[in-house]
Amino acid sequence: MRRAVRSLLLLAVLCSVTVMQLDTGGVAAAEQPSKTTTNQAGLINTVSATSYSSYLQSFLKEPAPQLDAFYAGAAFADEQDSGVKKVGSFEGKQDVLEWASEEGWVEWRVEVPETGLYSLGLSYYALPSKGRDIELSLAIDGKQPFDEAARNVFPRVWKNASAIRSDGSGNEIKPDQVEVPMWQDGTFQNMDGLYIEPYCFHLTKGEHTIRLGAVREALAIAGIRVFQETAAQPYRDVMKTYDSQGYKPAANQLLKIQGEQAELKSEPTLFPTYDRSSASTEPANPAKIRLNSVGQLNWQHQGEWMTWEFEVPKDGLYNLAFKVRQNYVRGMYSSRKLFIDGKLPFLEMANVRFPYKLNWYTRVLGDGGKDNEPYLFYLTKGKHELKLEVTPGDLAETLRSVQSVVYEMNDIYRRIIMITGTSVDAYRDYRLDEKIPGLLKQLTRIRTELTKQLANIGRVSSSSGGSEASILEEIIHQLGSFIDNPDTIPNRLERYKNNVSSLGAWILDMRSQPLEIDYIVVKSPDRKAPAARAGFFPQLLFDVRAFFASFGNDASSVGGTYGGSKDKMISVWVSSSDIASTGIATGRDQTQIIRNLIDNSFTPKTGIHVNLSLVDSSQTLVQATLAGKGPDVAMFVPKETPVNLAMRGALADLSTFKGYDELIKRFYKSATIPFEYEGGHYGIPETQDFNMLFYRKDILLELGLKVPATWAEFYKMVPVIQKKNMEIGIPPESQSMFETLLFQRGGTFYTEDRKSTDFDQPAAMEAFKEWTGFYTKYSFPVVFDFYNRFRTGEMPVGIMPYTTYNLLSVAAPELRGLWDIAPIPGSPAEDGSINRMESSNGTGSIILKDSKEQEAAFDFIDWWTSADVQARYGSEQEMLMGAAARYNTANIEAFGKLPWTKAEADNLMNQWKFVWDIPQLPGNYYTSRNITFAFRKVVYDNSNERETLNKYNQEINKEIIRKRAEFHLK
Repeated sequence: MRRAVRSLLLLAVLCSVTVMQLDTGGVAAAEQPSKTTTNQAGLINTVSATSYSSYLQSFLKEPAPQLDAFYAGAAFADEQDSGVKKVGSFEGKQDVLEWASEEGWVEWRVEVPETGLYSLGLSYYALPSKGRDIELSLAIDGKQPFDEAARNVFPRVWKNASAIRSDGSGNEIKPDQVEVPMWQDGTFQNMDGLYIEPYCFHLTKGEHTIRLGAVREALAIAGIRVFQETAAQPYRDVMKTYDSQGYKPAANQLLKIQGEQAELKSEPTLFPTYDRSSASTEPANPAKIRLNSVGQLNWQHQGEWMTWEFEVPKDGLYNLAFKVRQNYVRGMYSSRKLFIDGKLPFLEMANVRFPYKLNWYTRVLGDGGKDNEPYLFYLTKGKHELKLEVTPGDLAETLRSVQSVVYEMNDIYRRIIMITGTSVDAYRDYRLDEKIPGLLKQLTRIRTELTKQLANIGRVSSSSGGSEASILEEIIHQLGSFIDNPDTIPNRLERYKNNVSSLGAWILDMRSQPLEIDYIVVKSPDRKAPAARAGFFPQLLFDVRAFFASFGNDASSVGGTYGGSKDKMISVWVSSSDIASTGIATGRDQTQIIRNLIDNSFTPKTGIHVNLSLVDSSQTLVQATLAGKGPDVAMFVPKETPVNLAMRGALADLSTFKGYDELIKRFYKSATIPFEYEGGHYGIPETQDFNMLFYRKDILLELGLKVPATWAEFYKMVPVIQKKNMEIGIPPESQSMFETLLFQRGGTFYTEDRKSTDFDQPAAMEAFKEWTGFYTKYSFPVVFDFYNRFRTGEMPVGIMPYTTYNLLSVAAPELRGLWDIAPIPGSPAEDGSINRMESSNGTGSIILKDSKEQEAAFDFIDWWTSADVQARYGSEQEMLMGAAARYNTANIEAFGKLPWTKAEADNLMNQWKFVWDIPQLPGNYYTSRNITFAFRKVVYDNSNERETLNKYNQEINKEIIRKRAEFHLK
């Protein structure tokens, strides 16, 4: 599943741009028209256009004076809206600052004896919060020194909660990851794979202020540190020290450390993994899952680390070897920093390279010469800690350069479409080289830089092939043809755009440094490292056994630990939902999380065992239920399905169960509406998704526009954006926009008795006319890829499901700070407030009427939809798959426990309280179908709005009457 998410991100990737400094605060939802001006304030003074690279270039000749000064956390000089507390003693540290609010800023005064470049450090303790890494902004003397200083990440520490255990099917299951609260010493450094070393800050002699701003998560601070990094010695100098100290090689020693037994880790995603491709993987089993490795794609981002503990029996010099596999990033190295007992043994360990190979191999750390002389590490008798940390290695400079180039190419594209538009006239001479001053010089410079970086990639590649840089070669060729024949640029603009998109995807791919470890070997020089691969016959036998074992596996069942035959048992199905229709996607990884939660929480508390199965869609559920072969409980059921089953007498009325009235208070009323039918309640909400306004801060600032709070303000921005040949995105055939406009006018879909539609009312006619007018009057696109157009700037404003935020935040890290979300535009009410009502989408859990364990089934749903379990499921899903998989829970309390920043959560909550929904009733499928038909008739055939809606409204009501008669309703 993680591979699928990664593929989705790469498909959505367009281009990388240099991160610009923007106000990191979110745009608060304004309910009074006068407050909308604060949105504009968030766009002012946002762009500094100073990257760390250019900042450092300005001070390359400055000295690096020796200094190590520490300033206690409680000794801060000033703060604002932070709610910090001074704590005398905390977890073994004195004069600590406790910062739990996730708001405001805190400032310290520091003294520098000499002008020069210094590093900054932070002694911190992650407080219990939402389980994400801590993020802080940094300013020196009240100003942000460079763009990247707006986001500084300080990780938490995690470990396996228990030993690896097996489920009821004999497969090993991933242990939960739990946080290990502890003091850590972190440095301010880049975590985006662009720089190897921590930041250097230029400080003049005298007093300065260091200001930290809260972005995400709570922490305690023991102090900040101004210091000089101590450079590690090269190996040859360390060997001289070994010789002078008389250190001797150890003898007859070989110790294996299993990769999956990592002690500590910086991310909860670094859990044990499995490989069933090789008979030599330890341990191996051809029929059952064995957690026998660690890493893979989970371990690929800069700064992610793991530690292993080991013990040697005597002092001496040892070799280190790793059985690894890097078969993800073709032709490139994955790089790691290696620490022993918290220190870099020598300079060469700052960049340990693991080449690309399809199969497992053993890498003995050595000098890389002709004979690859193994490095010697001096270890004293006793316990030691080995730490591996992801580093960008030799590609850092190339990635920085190419990212800057892509920003320029993206900017060129925007300037061109402002002249040509996105639909180019093939017979028109646009004279771009004259209308865009310096265009050809800029293209020439870009081509030269890409040629330089292509050569650099050839030097650092782990293979002789050049496929990993083919996109650079294509762009270099294309830019050359543009320079030679500038008149042909407009006709080849689409190909240029696609190439920029591919280059952006290439950058994202090259930033990743995946690596999988089977085991680590600590050995004496006289011992040989174990072979990485099994022999021919052991591997053949392993493959044959795996083949025959595959016939006995139940692909739909997700095993659990069960009791005896007398234990109470319920059957639960998880629907593998379509992300396009329900806003979520479930798969085996998510189902395994549910399995773990059941085994660790539900069954021990209730004594009820659960047979959990993954089915491919809700249609499977409908067919099985009508055939009398359904489960007791079904989860993640699309909101249209429960009433469809309830009207056929297939579902239990949940409102009749004890505790229902309290349970339903966990949700907004809007989440429960789709599950109501004829006085009964047939589903409990799980997820809820709704639209938000997405906007590019930088482009609105450039155009002098503010974030629209009302539709009147929205329509004022339309011509300004369109005059620049840019577009606004509103999903065309999604009836959610019609529902929004209808609700904001006080209209409804159906009459109060739910026996017919309410589309003959003026509110419906006006809403339908405005909805279709987006495309007939204002020419909004009816087909578009929001991800790509939003990233290029072609579509700087759009109204999209809020889960789009998750994808953009992960797939477009280079846009961090350049975009934000806000509540959708609304309609002014008589009391001066703004009505932002809209509809939602979601899923729910249901109980089948034929279930013989209905009480146990209700207990399960009550447990599953509780705040703690929903929050834990959401957190573990995000730990497993990253922020792109952030869970859109319908539970209000659980939402507050998910790792949104305060600004993000405020924006979403301000919109959520306006969400409403549409009841489901017999024939409702005909409603959505005919609304779509009516939309197409008006937009594509230019039909009259009123006549068209009236015509299809009659068809809808005929079907509702027919379905009500079919189900014997009055």
